[in-house]
Amino acid sequence: MAIGPSSSTGIYLYSSVIDIYDTYIQNNSGYGASNYASDIIMENCLVQKNGNSGVYNGSDGTLAISYCTMSENTQDGVRNEGDSITLNQCNINKNSQNGVYTGQADITITSCLIEQNGADGIKNDNFSGPTIMGAIIRRNTGNGISCTNIQTTNIKNNWIVNNSGGYGIYISSAVTMAMMRGNTITHNATGGIYRSSSGAEPNIVNTIFYHNGSNNTTFTGTFTYVNYCRTSTTHSGSGNITNDPCFASPDANNYHLKWQSACVDKGLTTPDVNDETDIDGEDRVYNNIADLGADECYTSHADFDNNSRVNFIDYATFAKAWRTSTGQANWNAACDLKADGTIDYKDLCRFTNDWLWEPQEEQIPGVGSGSSLNPDGIAGQQMMMAMQPQPEFLTTEFLSAESLDMSVSRALAMEIESAESVEPIEDVFDVNETLDWLNELWQTDESIRESINETDWQEFLNSIKSSEQ
Repeated sequence: MAIGPSSSTGIYLYSSVIDIYDTYIQNNSGYGASNYASDIIMENCLVQKNGNSGVYNGSDGTLAISYCTMSENTQDGVRNEGDSITLNQCNINKNSQNGVYTGQADITITSCLIEQNGADGIKNDNFSGPTIMGAIIRRNTGNGISCTNIQTTNIKNNWIVNNSGGYGIYISSAVTMAMMRGNTITHNATGGIYRSSSGAEPNIVNTIFYHNGSNNTTFTGTFTYVNYCRTSTTHSGSGNITNDPCFASPDANNYHLKWQSACVDKGLTTPDVNDETDIDGEDRVYNNIADLGADECYTSHADFDNNSRVNFIDYATFAKAWRTSTGQANWNAACDLKADGTIDYKDLCRFTNDWLWEPQEEQIPGVGSGSSLNPDGIAGQQMMMAMQPQPEFLTTEFLSAESLDMSVSRALAMEIESAESVEPIEDVFDVNETLDWLNELWQTDESIRESINETDWQEFLNSIKSSEQ
């Protein structure tokens, strides 16, 4: 459905309960949509090129917006002066003023992209209580996040980067202590974070500050509560470091951590951190210790050659060790992925679960492990063309509810289950389909044929077939 152009507001709502789905709201002279004293849900809408703010939430209004784009509006992308508003997985860009403005109201922003707006990315005023989590806030003309007279504030697991006219975060006259945890704040024009001389200090934990301001300025103002952070200069507090964070590719807006980063496993891990997710929606704690910054760095135990991908070469290594036990010829402890002293179907299940895994720095920024591949990365278009999909049996629910999650995007966030949780072997694999898949791998990539001779490869296949008989 399309609404606009009109000489006034596109959608005006008062004292209503209504859901708005799949709607274009554009080219209206006033607001794209305005809400007063109503409970509104908006999903999958495009709100653009309106003469005022894209979406306005006024007195006593509550508004839940998901999967929407607010773009190129004359004022703010979203302006909230009502009761409460939630923004989830929205794209808010190229608005003439702020991406999001909130005054005297609560707002929750999760997993949104807020970029290239004409003032601040997010502006909070007058006793508002913002919660901002898992967002990318970049390339705005003002500050990344601006907070004045705020209370009950949580800013966690965000990338706040490349904002060209201010600080990553600007705080003035805070009413209560803000919690700022697990953020990556880098390459902002004026500095990392500013605090006025009045108001409560923020509590800053597990955060990376890097290359902010022309003089590499991390802090402007007094900051006493800074712990387990990467700062540009030595700062008092526990667990702070000054090492290079080793971002994957800052020039490409990719602020994932490389596995070599000094920020890996350097965070403060508390029970509430365990309940959070990182910038990609993956579990916040991996390897029992949180990383600094918004990205939790994952590795794969199936990457036997440590080349940052699980592919044919690793499969050749696995094949050589197939059906061996501790102490036998060709035994390779690295291939014992279930850590039970035998390399068998349980390990093959785990290996195929990580098939074509790549670390975040090789993926398109802002997506979880395995959700997509970067065609310009090391794998390149050759891998995109040559890679074989997982066989159908891997996409079915062949394990118990308590066992492995076979979704690649979540696989590395799960612990390896104990052998007792696995269903009987005959219920796990379709052997014929597995063999067809392996034969196709052998035929389609020269690298695997160079890594293992045909006789050894055939013995591997025969072993799988005979073990099932």
